[in-house]
Amino acid sequence: MDFYEKLSDIFEEDVTEETILKDLETYDSLSILSTIAMVDKLYAKVLTAKDINSISTAGELYLLIKSK
Repeated sequence: MDFYEKLSDIFEEDVTEETILKDLETYDSLSILSTIAMVDKLYAKVLTAKDINSISTAGELYLLIKSK
């Protein structure tokens, strides 16, 4: 399962590189916490809610994770 498939599971919608996270119906504090936990578990990187709120798209989130 790739990164975007994992995000799709969290947000319960189809997520691609171009998906604007804040436009997703299920974008809320719980989905943000789930994303933070997924990133910690799979990539051993620490993100904060502020980090996630500072980006727009799923692709930007992926780049943020790779840059940490």
